[in-house]
Amino acid sequence: MKKHLISNSDLYEIHGIRLYGVIYLITNLHNGKVYVGQMRLSKSRSLRRRWWEHKHEASKLKRERENRPGKKINSRHLYNAMVYYGFKTFNITVINIAYNKEELNDKEEYYIGYYRDKYGYQMVYNETDGGDSGYELSEKSKEKIKRKVIELKNDPEYMRKWKEGMERTKHLRNQKRKLISNNKTFFKDLMEMSLNDLMKKYNIGSHHTIMDRIQEKLGKEITGLRKARIYLKEHPDLIGEEKIEHININIMPERKKIKNQKEFKIDLMKMTIEELERKYKMKYDALRSKIEKILNRKINGIRQARQYFREYENEINMVGL
Repeated sequence: MKKHLISNSDLYEIHGIRLYGVIYLITNLHNGKVYVGQMRLSKSRSLRRRWWEHKHEASKLKRERENRPGKKINSRHLYNAMVYYGFKTFNITVINIAYNKEELNDKEEYYIGYYRDKYGYQMVYNETDGGDSGYELSEKSKEKIKRKVIELKNDPEYMRKWKEGMERTKHLRNQKRKLISNNKTFFKDLMEMSLNDLMKKYNIGSHHTIMDRIQEKLGKEITGLRKARIYLKEHPDLIGEEKIEHININIMPERKKIKNQKEFKIDLMKMTIEELERKYKMKYDALRSKIEKILNRKINGIRQARQYFREYENEINMVGL
């Protein structure tokens, strides 16, 4: 069965009014059990993304159980079922929409109650009544927890073990942390090397970690490699030189932005790659990166992107948006 997944945030609009969120239904095709969920919409958050998050949590649970077979690991009913039956056994679809937070919470509560009445309590994976209810502690439970915390804080043996545990955690975190000892060499490499080359040389696994190390040494206001190079040019003493004549800032040029996404999508459906490159003054790789950001997924080429845009329009018509 086809999953009705919506990804394009610009289509979350009806008669000029942007939607606040949607109510979705996850169905177990093996036994008919259901899960009702709510999701607030945004440019970076889609139903496709929410479905990925559910699968990610279930995959994490499965790995934990495989790595610790002798230990009982509890989880939500939905994730237990996803691990047991597999992701392909589940279908997700939008069943209603909402224009504000109150309406979204009310509709989630309504549909959880509706499916419990229709199929029975045991046929619904939801463990709460929905809305903002969550797992609310009673005043008696809160007072019991408070007394226990005060009791532990006054226990010298417990506090000694707690401090030792915190020190061990801090030590292990520092061991895993990628430290750069020679600042001058690192700054000279920043002037000429790309982020990928820096990652290889310093054995760092991601661009974010490289930028964290740069910000630790140059300041939080340095938000990119280009800014780091400009800063080093203005402060040549950091790399042991009196004056820097040349700085290689072309390795990572400033990113161009798509100001009008709707116009860009229309152009994408009609124009050739060469025409898109001329109009938006971007190379093919940059265009593909912008499209992937809009779609919130990887694509193999422009043709595949066009196909996805057509599918999204059809899917929205299918769920009545």
